[in-house]
Amino acid sequence: MEKVLIVDDDSRFANDIASLLKEQYQIQMAISGRGCLEALKKGDVSVVLLDMKLPDFNGVELVERIHKEVDPLIPIIIVTNYGQIENAVEAMRKGAEDFMQKGFNINLLREKIRKALERRDLKMKVRSLQAGYEGPNDEFIFASPSMMKLELDIAKIANQDQNVLLIGETGVGKDLVARRIHSTSKRKDKPYIQVPLSGINDALMGSELFGHVRGAFTGAHSERAGFFEAANGGTVYLPEISSLSHDVQLKLLNFMQYKTIVKIGQDISKVPPITLDVRLIMAANERDLQSLLSSGRIRNDFYQRAGLRLEIPPLRERKEAIRPLAEYFLRKHSPAGSNTKYRLSPEVIAAFLSYEWEGNVRELEEAIRTAMTFSESDVLALQDFRGCRFADHKSFAGAYDMIESGQSYKSAESAFRERYFRSLIAKTDGDISLAAKRSGMTPQGLRKTLKQLGIVTDREKKNDRKRNEHRKHK
Repeated sequence: MEKVLIVDDDSRFANDIASLLKEQYQIQMAISGRGCLEALKKGDVSVVLLDMKLPDFNGVELVERIHKEVDPLIPIIIVTNYGQIENAVEAMRKGAEDFMQKGFNINLLREKIRKALERRDLKMKVRSLQAGYEGPNDEFIFASPSMMKLELDIAKIANQDQNVLLIGETGVGKDLVARRIHSTSKRKDKPYIQVPLSGINDALMGSELFGHVRGAFTGAHSERAGFFEAANGGTVYLPEISSLSHDVQLKLLNFMQYKTIVKIGQDISKVPPITLDVRLIMAANERDLQSLLSSGRIRNDFYQRAGLRLEIPPLRERKEAIRPLAEYFLRKHSPAGSNTKYRLSPEVIAAFLSYEWEGNVRELEEAIRTAMTFSESDVLALQDFRGCRFADHKSFAGAYDMIESGQSYKSAESAFRERYFRSLIAKTDGDISLAAKRSGMTPQGLRKTLKQLGIVTDREKKNDRKRNEHRKHK
């Protein structure tokens, strides 16, 4: 049973309120500000009914002290006489939840207490979600043209207030991009809620997102706000739209169009839809997206209205980022207080650059974390990457051969560089635009590198022959 603390030096009034509320709530009373603070510090109080004038405190000052010294989330309802309305309004500016005049209807007080407790639970949910999904404040690594462009795109859309759909393979960093959009926008001081879609039962998804009214379904014993209400003024991030049912997609489509939600079980003929100011960011796995649209798993109208699209390139298309990312993860996962500076051996660097990283940045981070756990040295060697897919990749045989032959790292790196670009050109059939995209380079930069290495594509050879023939005919 929730506990209500009545703080009033008028014992007759306090006893009258206590007798009217005792069947629904556990009641505790205090006749002074000091008594109020002592009771609160002992814990278990759910809501405070506070008189504006006490022997030792005024209500405005006490509201500030309660939220500063005890609990910033505890709801406080000011109970005041007619002549103290201005003070009550000032107390609400300082953090009080609501106020009402003495001589009130008891049912109105019960409703205000219920609403205050619901808002407290909502604030606690927001705090819990933000703590649980805050995650490490990972850095962006701008070591490729494609990621630099992505950062510019984020800067352009951050304050446009439009919804956003992030598209990319698993592990590319969609969660990081979503948080970056929020943290660089004008909503940065408002709630950011990453909804744990994988942990929510399909049948309860609508209730978790939009809330429900009392009696909406079995077990709905009271009205409850959902994630969208909790994030009002801020951002809701849905990490994977493929897990959303058609019913939820329709509700989200309605929200994107009208910025309103309807709680599960809400009768809109009696209670109008709730208008909210929430930015919606969603994410989709690039590899699954087309098949989900073709099969109808994702509604086409929902997809078309999903907002601005940002594509996050896979790690294999931004090879320049691999080494800086690896060095960042070495720093990130180094034991706190340790003076050890971990490094990658030359053969590991060569292995990293030749691997396709199907699991993207997430796979790279986990591989480094694994190696740091097993390594007995500050230089991570291939044998330290136990159980990691990349460590068994056939292309690393060449790296071992180079080491066994006594080849220097500088020489090995140069040989690998040439082999990489020759393989890239062969795999893309000499298409410079496609090859540049796969390598995370600009076409101009790729042409310059190929020229330095003396690599000429078949297409360029054919063009050269045509130019020579044209000169002969002249």
